[in-house]
Amino acid sequence: MKKNNKFIFGNWKMNMTYNEVSAFSKTFNKLTRKDKILKKTNIQYGVAPTFLSILPARSMLKSNVIVGAQNAAGIEKGAYTSQISYSQLKEFDINYVILGHSEVRQYLHESDTMINAKALKLLDNKMIPIICIGESLAEYKKKKTIAVLEKQLVADCANISPQLASQVIIAYEPIWAIGTGITPTINEIKTTCNKIRKILVNIFGKAGNSVRILYGGSLKPENALDILSLNNVDGGLIGGASMKAESLYKIITSCPEYIRVKKQNEK
Repeated sequence: MKKNNKFIFGNWKMNMTYNEVSAFSKTFNKLTRKDKILKKTNIQYGVAPTFLSILPARSMLKSNVIVGAQNAAGIEKGAYTSQISYSQLKEFDINYVILGHSEVRQYLHESDTMINAKALKLLDNKMIPIICIGESLAEYKKKKTIAVLEKQLVADCANISPQLASQVIIAYEPIWAIGTGITPTINEIKTTCNKIRKILVNIFGKAGNSVRILYGGSLKPENALDILSLNNVDGGLIGGASMKAESLYKIITSCPEYIRVKKQNEK
């Protein structure tokens, strides 16, 4: 996985019925199939549906669309009612898993220790953890953002070897920006993601530069270009805007690489 290629990933949360997934897939496939510019880029993109919709999405979407999961148990099998194992996902070639989303931390009470254990298990099985970090509104107002993020990163990445750093994706989502329509300023996103990069280098050494950093939190077509053009923003984790095929497609085509290839093609 090359860090300099943007990674755009939709988190559908507890949304999208079978019929909605079908409608989304038809439209999204049509948009991407006819896009000759997109085919010339190395942009990676995909979605994380509900567990019920993972396999339908996998069969309906084109093969180059990554289909991932919103969470996974870090245990292979056993008496864990309601859980889905990482090994059950891998069996169906579902290799990207979101870990530690703020809603999972809040509602399911998952700790950094649990998130780290899951990340290690995924990496051991050649799967990709997308580890979410972010600060609350109270922490943001008290200017504790960096301290909170550093604490999460150190705990969530514990015992991950520098050799596996390039297989780790970090998604920075300020909790107060998720689903609110409120987005940090471009300068705030830039400053925070630059700090995250420094923390990752402190954790992994030079290998920290190979970790992808995604931004999430009210990322939409209207602000995608400005955010995705920042040096230490390697892509986006998209919520509401990813549930409409046209909207997700517009975000993908806002990637600097897409715009650059398009301009070259017009010459």
